[in-house]
Amino acid sequence: MDNLLLSLVIVLIVLIGILIISLSVVGYKFLKLKEKELKLQKPQNQKLTHDDVEAPSEKMSLKRAAVSQDLLKALRMRQGGGHFCIDHPEEYSLGLCAISGEPYCEKCLSVQSDVKVAKKYLDIYLDNEWEEVIMLPNQSLSSDMIERLVKMKEELWQKENLPLMVQGHHKINVETDDIEIYTVIFARKEDKDYIKGEISFIN
Repeated sequence: MDNLLLSLVIVLIVLIGILIISLSVVGYKFLKLKEKELKLQKPQNQKLTHDDVEAPSEKMSLKRAAVSQDLLKALRMRQGGGHFCIDHPEEYSLGLCAISGEPYCEKCLSVQSDVKVAKKYLDIYLDNEWEEVIMLPNQSLSSDMIERLVKMKEELWQKENLPLMVQGHHKINVETDDIEIYTVIFARKEDKDYIKGEISFIN
């Protein structure tokens, strides 16, 4: 009788042990699954960070060839960092306007054929015929040249109301099968010859 009771107690202890282990494994898997779901979901009320706002620009840069990173950096530095919209200082900028070079938020910026233009300058972009002034290989852009280009674009716009657009372009070299990246400067058709004279320092 004593042996039977002892056996029952042992069996009961083993069953309780198995139950505890099973519950621990199930609980662990449940917590892991919840953790994975939380990582995939972003809270609705979470504020946007600067990285969140910059993400669309990065995605767009994959679609078209990038303008020289040094040139973009120089443009942003001259516009006070370009982190906040010039018309809505409390809003993060979505990018720089191709016409003015100033940072604008999502409410202020329009994207036309991959070109970012502030809505207040949309008429300038749409009502004019734009022509290529010069195409520069990114590898040939020195820091001095970039600084002069940025200063020239800024002065032409602020002092003479002449807009320039700086865009990325790529070509495939059929001989080497490499993608060559260029920075292209566009001007309005009527300004093209004047702009060529202004950027003669490049040649």
